Amino acid sequence: MTCRDAVLAETDGQGGGVGGQMALEYVLVTPARNEAALIEQTIQSVISQTILPKRWVIVSDGSTDDTDRIVETYQRFYPLLQQAYVSLGYPDGYFNDRVVEVIDHLLATPQPEEPILLIRPHVLYQYADADLEALSSGQKLLIRTGSNNTASIKQFLGELRARIAIGN
Repeated sequence: MTCRDAVLAETDGQGGGVGGQMALEYVLVTPARNEAALIEQTIQSVISQTILPKRWVIVSDGSTDDTDRIVETYQRFYPLLQQAYVSLGYPDGYFNDRVVEVIDHLLATPQPEEPILLIRPHVLYQYADADLEALSSGQKLLIRTGSNNTASIKQFLGELRARIAIGN
């Protein structure tokens, strides 16, 4: 019996699934010791699979770096974030991919020369520059924080993207 056969046999007791088809469930065990540099990539790889494991156990073997903290954070929040993302109407997408798209969009925000002119055609102010007014709400909010804060926020977003955008 191969390892795959053993896992399939465990899922339904027969090695076959509904209607005699092979079961598409598996259990994954991942050993990790001082893998802080690679564990995020490993996690991203597994959660990006078409067929997710029925149960995933990451076994920490006495790590002395940030491996345990990183794994705990992913384990704690990702399933909830993914579930919420699916319930919002994105059953075929991954929350992490959308986060990367949004970060890329915000990083593409232009840095206009100051002072930025505003107009008030009605109750609310608008940018006088039509190109700035045509930006997304997120990009306009980023500009409104001011050039120094925008630069700091973009730096943070770039660092965050580098940590979560494995494979993107």
